[in-house]
Amino acid sequence: HYSCRSQTQILEFLVFLYSLNCCLLEFLSLCHWVLFQVFDAFKARLQESNSKVNLYALESLLKIIPSLKDNLSQVVNILVPAIVDNHLNSKNSAIYSAAIRAINALTLHLDNILLLQPLCTKAQFLNGKAKVDLVEKVAELYPRKPQMVEQKVLPLLWHLLGTPTHSGIIHGRGSSVRGATVNLCQALHAQMGPSLVDLAACQSASVHKSLNELLRTFATSRSPEETGRLAPTGRPCASLRCAYVAEQVLQVVVGGTLPLVL
Repeated sequence: HYSCRSQTQILEFLVFLYSLNCCLLEFLSLCHWVLFQVFDAFKARLQESNSKVNLYALESLLKIIPSLKDNLSQVVNILVPAIVDNHLNSKNSAIYSAAIRAINALTLHLDNILLLQPLCTKAQFLNGKAKVDLVEKVAELYPRKPQMVEQKVLPLLWHLLGTPTHSGIIHGRGSSVRGATVNLCQALHAQMGPSLVDLAACQSASVHKSLNELLRTFATSRSPEETGRLAPTGRPCASLRCAYVAEQVLQVVVGGTLPLVL
């Protein structure tokens, strides 16, 4: 049973959502400040202490996001924190599920590059299952653009590798920060190859050690050349690198084949 005040809040919010849906197309033709005003109000509903209002707001987002699509790019930095800050660690399974679906809807209908910064930032500062979910999401959607990866995603990987708790298990969901870190590292290494190791040269010794350990966990699925890319100290090994390049050049000259990775 909810108080009269709570019931009034829910009714007011339902009226707000009805008005929003009716005027959606008209909003698209107006100045960007309209969207800011609308989603500032929407953020307040997502932060309500009333769980019924939270759930209805999250479920309404699932209808709004496909309609607005890339027009939401202007309010991504409002929406993402409002969705993840409280709801990805919620003990209410309905709210947690709705929050996950809202994040998935954003990644489906918006340019993923726009989502990288807020998702990576939140993945660094949140804890618990929210951290695991966000790291896994970044591993799924990061763009194959080197500059963007270096600017947005690599700082998250260095943070995870340099944090002692990255090996700890998050109880209650069958997943862990370490598992999510392995997935992110695999995704980056699959696209960046040896350059991931080269860029790690500027990081701390603890990051080198953690990266070495993770690379060796899936070394059996890589070529011998790739698995020998780090020296025992965790620093890039120049002799191994030069030997590998020389071998690839020799293959081109003798076999007439172009190596996949240099």
